[in-house]
Amino acid sequence: MMDKIEFVLFGLDLLEPMAFVTNMLVMLSCLYGYYRTKNVDSAFGRYWRLFFISFALASFFGGLSHVFWNYWWFYGKILPWFFGVVSTSFAALAMLEARTISPKAKSRWQMVIFLKALLVLVLAYSQWSFLFVAIDTILTLLGFAGIYGVTVMKQGYPSVRFVVYGVLVLLPSAFIFLLKYDLHRWMNREDLSHILMVIAIQLFAISVLRHKKSVTRTSLG
Repeated sequence: MMDKIEFVLFGLDLLEPMAFVTNMLVMLSCLYGYYRTKNVDSAFGRYWRLFFISFALASFFGGLSHVFWNYWWFYGKILPWFFGVVSTSFAALAMLEARTISPKAKSRWQMVIFLKALLVLVLAYSQWSFLFVAIDTILTLLGFAGIYGVTVMKQGYPSVRFVVYGVLVLLPSAFIFLLKYDLHRWMNREDLSHILMVIAIQLFAISVLRHKKSVTRTSLG
């Protein structure tokens, strides 16, 4: 791990300016994704908008927690970790709405998603480790948005392919983070992951818009 960049602003001893910048880029991408999909009135669209908002909050507080580490320490991670886990849970719930499944199966998977999120937060806070949140993000998006997304796509919902594309864009970030690969002092593993997330979020938004059109054509047909 490279040394963290330190700087002084308004008499404050701050850290990691690039982490703040890239987190804000992710936040803006989320807000734009929300804006693009605000008129999509479907459960699929609503859950993805909840993802955009909660991930925007995770990125906002995450950026601040990096900059103010010398003052907030691990306590600054409470909100970004919480909203991070909540956001991926909303993404998983959105994918359950991508196609019609039985109410019993949906209820069972919703309970699994809720209990998983609760377990991850307990582990992350009790061990003060982001690793649990990172692994949960990777596995949740890979499982629900990736593998399940391919299944839904093959069952006649081609618009979901943009969610799958988004997961493929994010996939390298899993290896970047787990292998602790830092490209440069001013572009470390987290910064690289944030840049990939900016792209993936817009692909998720495209899927919401395309899914609305495909559902509308089906209902009219």
